[in-house]
Amino acid sequence: MKFIPVQKPKTKAVKYQHIKQHLTALVAVGVILLANISALAAELSGTVQGAKQPIAGSTVTLLAAGTDAPQQLAQGKSDDSGAFALSYADAPADGVLYVVAKGGTPKGATGEGATDAIALMTLLGTPRPNTVVVNELTTVASTFTAARFIEGESISGNLLGLRIAAGNVPNLVDPETGTWGKVLLDPINVTQTTTLANLNTLGSLIAASFTVANDDWRVHFFKAATPPSGVTPKNTLEAMAGIARTPWARPKQFVRIVRRSLPAAEGRFTAQGAFRAVSCLRPARLRTLALLCRRWDVRQWQVRV
Repeated sequence: MKFIPVQKPKTKAVKYQHIKQHLTALVAVGVILLANISALAAELSGTVQGAKQPIAGSTVTLLAAGTDAPQQLAQGKSDDSGAFALSYADAPADGVLYVVAKGGTPKGATGEGATDAIALMTLLGTPRPNTVVVNELTTVASTFTAARFIEGESISGNLLGLRIAAGNVPNLVDPETGTWGKVLLDPINVTQTTTLANLNTLGSLIAASFTVANDDWRVHFFKAATPPSGVTPKNTLEAMAGIARTPWARPKQFVRIVRRSLPAAEGRFTAQGAFRAVSCLRPARLRTLALLCRRWDVRQWQVRV
């Protein structure tokens, strides 16, 4: 006859000890998981500006461009000083990131209130910056370098082409400061080519559209920026994308718009470079306008950029 030993029931102290060990193990696993998540997460901060003034309450979206539709990575709002901070993860390793800021209240506006016509963009190259500025100059640089890949507010296409486009943005505008890029300010470029004049002219039109312009001026601006497809832009980003894709479409209208947005001072235009910029779109028809900008001075801009 065999006797089966009877196990003594565990005391409360032993049970509590086991529970403590299990909880400790769970906490350790949680710490490891959080550490891994933190390692994968990234931060992007910056400011939304127009005419060198903050734009408050703008919806800022970080997107990843690739061969398919853009992927939204993060979204937030700019504060009263135009500042924003975004945290994102799972960014595609081969994707090109870009920031779009829509709406808000521009502090540099002559009127009051928010406007839906504001839409600005900054296309980010590699290495990806931790801080960016989204303003009218970054919008011009981004839309023109990515002209063949942009449709309205979306960017997609061949990955190599996208990376090349993003890599060219800092040549025109520094994404971290929102001011002119080093290549553009090279002595060979700054006075010997029309690139700086083009950039300033188009940036001034964007800034004017939500600072000093009225509704009638905006209607004419968006009409002039309408591509041959006939879809009228609803905001400044769509307008600049249309200009970038078909800069040859309506040069005469832009001459009139520049005249209305940058009025004469002392008998001549304060932004003579604007004529050089627009005349380059179709030199055969507007060659005489180029003569007006021989004494062009990059400092003479009514709408500062």
